[in-house]
Amino acid sequence: MKSILLIFALLVSSSLLAEDFNPSGTWQGVLMRKGTQMKDAVLIYFELKVEDGNLSGYSREEIFDASNFSVKKLDGKMNGDQVDVRQIAET
Repeated sequence: MKSILLIFALLVSSSLLAEDFNPSGTWQGVLMRKGTQMKDAVLIYFELKVEDGNLSGYSREEIFDASNFSVKKLDGKMNGDQVDVRQIAET
């Protein structure tokens, strides 16, 4: 989970260089550890909404080529060029 949050933070922080950046919308990607194959990858999706500096939304993590997935709620804050996000596992 920490690596997914790190990837998310890197994507958002690199995009913050653009003026008036708003990360609202759908983001997606593939997370692979170094030296692994695609069959070991995790597909990640983020659905984000930002209002008044408060970030909310959901993340979905899928195991490649399988029907298993998890959906987690996201909560966070945007403060200038810094984004703090946490995943909340709902059961």
